[in-house]
Order: sequence, then C-alpha cells, then structure tokens
Amino acid sequence: MRDIKVFTEKHPYNKAVGIYFYERQPDGKIAVVTNLEFTIIDPSIEMERGSGIDLSYETTQDLMDRLWECGLRPSEGSGSAGSLKATENHLKDMQSLSWKLLDMLKGKSNES
Repeated sequence: MRDIKVFTEKHPYNKAVGIYFYERQPDGKIAVVTNLEFTIIDPSIEMERGSGIDLSYETTQDLMDRLWECGLRPSEGSGSAGSLKATENHLKDMQSLSWKLLDMLKGKSNES
C-alpha cells in the first residue's frame, strides 16, 4: 500500500474544509493529488473496486485527527473514548470524595 499523507485546512469564509493528499517520492519530490475526476456510472451496477482512494489505517486515522482539528465532530453521539474515560475517572474521584465527606460528617455528629 502506498504511503499517502493527508493535510487539511479549514476555510471559514465558505464553510468548507480543504483535504489534500500527497506522498513523498524516493527522489525527495512531493506528488500531490490535483484533480478528482467524476465518472458517470449506471446506478444499477455496483461501484468498481479501486475507483476510490485506498488509505492505510494510519493515514485514515490521521485524516480523522486533522478533521477534528478543523472543528468537525461526529454527527451522532458525543465525545470520544478518551473523553468518556476522563468522565468515568472524574466520577470515581467525586464518589470517593463524597464518601470521605460523609464519613467526616458522621464522625462529627457522633461527637455531639
């Protein structure tokens, strides 16, 4: 599989995101995707394999990360696994603090 890289930039003036694909050549030059060509096909025929852009998982993850940096988020659901883990940790801390405070209050009420 080719080592395709991705670059994105937000274009706030027209509510768009530029997505650029490139790869470094062995001689040090950069090859860029310059034109996406649309071909009209019969809708009853399944789309041919290879007519899209095949990206490695690493490049696809990089694309997702860069789109996130441009402010794009999934339309369904909210947050991420990292965000959920942080919330779970915070909840655990708050529960622990609550139990400690409750124990302190119980101790003071027993002294009275």
